[in-house]
Amino acid sequence: MTSYGTYSEAMSTADQLVREMSHGSQAALTTAQTRGVLAVLDAVESFRRERGQTISAVRAITEYLAAVRKLGDRPLSDAVDGFLGIVATVKRMDWGRPWNTSRAANTRPPRPTANVLNSPWLSLHRGGTVQMEA
Repeated sequence: MTSYGTYSEAMSTADQLVREMSHGSQAALTTAQTRGVLAVLDAVESFRRERGQTISAVRAITEYLAAVRKLGDRPLSDAVDGFLGIVATVKRMDWGRPWNTSRAANTRPPRPTANVLNSPWLSLHRGGTVQMEA
């Protein structure tokens, strides 16, 4: 941090920095800070190209820091791995189509019928016999 002898000296330096920044100059940032900002912007742009989702650098960093605060000493990757280990992925199924197109059509179990007159229970009470298949 720079120290100035008079208020007017500090004010003129600040005005000069504001003018430079308004013209797109990165003079207010150190070299390391500039490299860091450019790396973040590059990572966000790479994410947009890979996933097709646009996310701002501010949102990415803010959400990351919020997650790290909640985790304490644990790394974020441990939380993500744990979450993905217990979450099930549910795939929408169109009930108008066959129940499983990867199997043969004859593997579907038969549907039970509600034919009360031919039930084994009534047949026994009418004096009939029931044969069990093995």
